Amino acid sequence: MSNLHIVIYSELKQYGGGRETWLSYFLPGVFNHFESLNIYALKKKENNEKNLVELSGLNINCFFTEEISFIKFIKSTKNELKNNIKSGDICLMIGSIVEGSISPWLKRNFSDEVKRVIWVRSIAAHEVANRHGRITYPIIAFLEKRFLSSSNVVITNGDDTYNYYLNYWKKNTNTSMIAIPNAVDCEKYKCLRHWDEVRVVKGVFIGRFEPEKGGKNLLECISFFNDTYPELSDSFKVEIWGKGSLSQEKMPPNVRYCGKAERNEIASILSDSHIEFFLVNQNDNASGGLSHSLLEGLSSGCICVCSDISAYNQVISDKNGFLINLTDTREFACVISKMILDLQNHNYNRYLEISQSAVTTAQQYSVERHIEKFINVIGIKNENL
Repeated sequence: MSNLHIVIYSELKQYGGGRETWLSYFLPGVFNHFESLNIYALKKKENNEKNLVELSGLNINCFFTEEISFIKFIKSTKNELKNNIKSGDICLMIGSIVEGSISPWLKRNFSDEVKRVIWVRSIAAHEVANRHGRITYPIIAFLEKRFLSSSNVVITNGDDTYNYYLNYWKKNTNTSMIAIPNAVDCEKYKCLRHWDEVRVVKGVFIGRFEPEKGGKNLLECISFFNDTYPELSDSFKVEIWGKGSLSQEKMPPNVRYCGKAERNEIASILSDSHIEFFLVNQNDNASGGLSHSLLEGLSSGCICVCSDISAYNQVISDKNGFLINLTDTREFACVISKMILDLQNHNYNRYLEISQSAVTTAQQYSVERHIEKFINVIGIKNENL
């Protein structure tokens, strides 16, 4: 059996971002498919808090870099890989920039003895440019393309990122590319809903409360709804869960800012909500991929109201949610007002069907299917199965 070496520039915090959420279900899923699992990551600063590997209870070898400098992380990881990696092993790099920079080195030093796999977790060049200025984009894009082309396989975390990289990079390269969307533990978010009893529609936003994450769009849409349908504003309540600069904004009267939500609170928050909002602009969506938050909302039976962009319309349709045009805030107001009036008049069948369809959609993205796709892509056989 092969050994799997996972490189991830992360402190592996239990309540981290999308990559940490992904790792929490990926590790148990692949554990029995390899002779050993080896993770190269950053050492946590809060030593009293267990990391994802410790919480998993699995026998996984960890190699930590003490300092947060990405240059020192790359150097330390290369040294550890040189000592640990052997012919037939697989190196999985979780990111196309910092982690992906190891791929050319692996190719030079191990040729095709080691399979090099880069798992794209975001539209990296745009994400870096958003944080550090557009002047960085040409350099980062050049490096990213070089790193991707040196790998054997590139995996994207959604159809939108697959299509982006197909146009942006994969034109004259022999590297294979495939989309393996994120997954969700459907049982964890499963809840019983009584649409026939709803009189006050409860909406929720979970995530970084920043303009680029759709927070500003949501506040503007709610304010427009309140101005357009003042008689219904008391029947529409929204909770905001997540840290961010918009927490300092003046909230509409029917919005409550709740602060950060821990991962273990999300299932309960969703079960108490009827709608979850995803109102990101296409140009702001540097994260890319099929959102874990969206899958969790669908899995809970929440009705997801999303902007009509590729990150969402790869999954959402009028069968399992609502897609709205953000350039016309009337669409948001119409969806919410109709839902309130329908439910107050006991016309709940449509929302029951959408909710059930949402759960069915989420079931297509089970952890088991996710792991099966990965194993098939890298082409290994488990001799113990």
